[in-house]
Amino acid sequence: MNQIEQNCSYCNSFSTTKIDSYKFIWKICSNCGCAESYKKESYPLDFMKYPLSKYLEKKSWKQTRDRLLKNDVVDEDNSKIYDYFTNENHIKLSKEDALEFNQNVLEKYSIDINNKKILDISGGNGHFIKYFQDKYNCDCTLTEYNKNALEYASSTLNIKTQYYDFTKHKFTDFFDNNQFDVIFIRASIMFMDDLSTVLEDLSTVLKDDGIIIINYSVTPTLGTILRTQFDEYNYKHLYSKTFIVETLERYGFNSIGLSRNYDFSMYINSLDSFPMERIITRWYELKALKNKFIYQNEFTARDRRRYDMVFRKKDSSKINNTKYFNTINFIDSLSDSLNEDFFMILDRLCKKIDVVNEIYIEYLEDLSKRTTLNTLPLEYKLKLVRMLFTLGKKHEDWKFINSALKLSAFFPKEKKEIEKYIKDKNIVK
Repeated sequence: MNQIEQNCSYCNSFSTTKIDSYKFIWKICSNCGCAESYKKESYPLDFMKYPLSKYLEKKSWKQTRDRLLKNDVVDEDNSKIYDYFTNENHIKLSKEDALEFNQNVLEKYSIDINNKKILDISGGNGHFIKYFQDKYNCDCTLTEYNKNALEYASSTLNIKTQYYDFTKHKFTDFFDNNQFDVIFIRASIMFMDDLSTVLEDLSTVLKDDGIIIINYSVTPTLGTILRTQFDEYNYKHLYSKTFIVETLERYGFNSIGLSRNYDFSMYINSLDSFPMERIITRWYELKALKNKFIYQNEFTARDRRRYDMVFRKKDSSKINNTKYFNTINFIDSLSDSLNEDFFMILDRLCKKIDVVNEIYIEYLEDLSKRTTLNTLPLEYKLKLVRMLFTLGKKHEDWKFINSALKLSAFFPKEKKEIEKYIKDKNIVK
């Protein structure tokens, strides 16, 4: 495992902390509310792999052995973890999911899919999309990472299929522009490494006015992190609701439906019946709870929380008409001598900083709303701190000085200088 950088991979903020678990380290961010997993190269009990394996085998605790020690088969081919997709129980579950999805999403948000072209991403064994193909006469295509499930869906159910690996492929490699009316992203957004790139790609193969439905998007909670810590192949990314919505809006989608559901199944607590897993889980739970940082957002929740989200793609001609304010370009254009328009913009930026103690790369043109959770890179943040401090002293504008102080947390030298200036001025007064 490479060294984990402090800044957030999603929004570039340094408001992050690390949460340790048995097989993974998680980096969570309080700015965007997302979390990212990093797999450990070795696990805590690897040093006693041979005697532990023999002991657990003698106790008939094969599942515990597989959870505590490295599973070399899955480690070499991650798709093997999904071989269960074609077993009888999962086929039954897929059929039940289709009925639930039809009622809780399609009917709830009045989405008409009759005779539509549908792309079902990571569609598993195919029974889910088969239901809609038969019921609504849809032209359906399924992508899948597990080759056994792919073969089953194609040969047994006669579903159009495409092998797809999020780490290697683009949807435009296999599908035409404006090919689909509806795209299902079910329980798979957590494995998309670059959400912006994937959504831009999907927007290309989706028709104008088309629908994207994100189903079972898992958000970061301590319950989920602890439950998945024994998996050889885990969620890579747990995106927050806000991050997903704002990213889709940035790529020309309007949100038309959103609902949160709590997973009341035994999923989170299913390992508590195994003594060793229960002890290890309590240990990492106590370690996490000592970190004050996680008492933000919903990180400390012990359950699994998921969202269903429905988005409609805007007309392509309207997407390009939206105008934006780029903070980096603005900072590059700054100088000591500013005209009235520049002062007005700085004044608005200071108001943004005062509210959230942060500044973002992009806003709407009138600075009324940020359009991204991506924070300003440190080099530009430092430039802005210095400029605000210089202008604040020159024009005796305390608003500029106060904003510079709020942004100076990662710049000790500048922070010390600003605090000294404020202290000296207060003494004079």
